[in-house]
Amino acid sequence: MMARRSVLVALLWLAVVVAGVDFVRELVPAFSRPSHGFVAYYTASRLLAAGADPALNYDVDWFIAQIARFQPDASDVHINPPPTNVLLLPLVGL
Repeated sequence: MMARRSVLVALLWLAVVVAGVDFVRELVPAFSRPSHGFVAYYTASRLLAAGADPALNYDVDWFIAQIARFQPDASDVHINPPPTNVLLLPLVGL
């Protein structure tokens, strides 16, 4: 019974170590890869503050052209729901 418990504990520790190594292996490249998610939030909030129609955010070509004004090399852009535009309005002044 004690040997079985020791094997189970060893297997659990092995699973924790394998999961930890996999986590670190995925995390390190993620830190070195640019993320363009924030620029979509920022652009949408800037446009809202400037009085642009929020419906235009869903015109993908137009919105990507607006994002290019703030970050020309943004490659992966996700359009966010309108309430996020309001949440980030305080950052527009920065």
